Amino acid sequence: MVYYIVSSYQNKQGDIFLNATATNDLGLNSSTNRVEILSAPINYGNLGEALAKMFQDCIRHPHWTEEVDGSVEEVLGIKPYSKFRKLHLNVIIIMDQEKNIYTLKPTIRKNNGYVSEGKDYIILSTDSNYDSLGEAVIKAFQSAR
Repeated sequence: MVYYIVSSYQNKQGDIFLNATATNDLGLNSSTNRVEILSAPINYGNLGEALAKMFQDCIRHPHWTEEVDGSVEEVLGIKPYSKFRKLHLNVIIIMDQEKNIYTLKPTIRKNNGYVSEGKDYIILSTDSNYDSLGEAVIKAFQSAR
C-alpha cells in the first residue's frame, strides 16, 4: 500500500494549517516543518488546491530527514504542545495512491494528543476537484473535537 499523510489543524478563528508528513527510519509517519497556512474565511477551492500541493510535496519528499525536522506547533511558535492541542482541532488526511482515494479522519483530543476513533470518516476520489476536497476537509473538522 502506498499512502501519504497530511495533518490538518483548525484554530478557533477558523484558520487552517496543513502539515506534510514524511516516513522516518522506523517506517512511521513523522511531522515535518513543511506547513501551509490558510487564513479564515476559508475558500473550499483554495483549501483543496493547497492540500493537493501538500500531497505532491509528500510524494516528492517521502522520507524524513533532519532538514525537514519540525512540527506545525513549532512553525507557528505555540509551545508547549499541550497548549497547541487545546487551541486546535485535528483531521488526518490520507492519500492512498493504489486505491486513488483520500480518507479524512476527524480526531478527538485525548490524553496527550489526538486520536481517531474510526468513525465519521470521509472518503473521496483523488480525482475530486479542489472545491469538493476543500469542502470535505471543512466537514471533517465539524466532527473533530
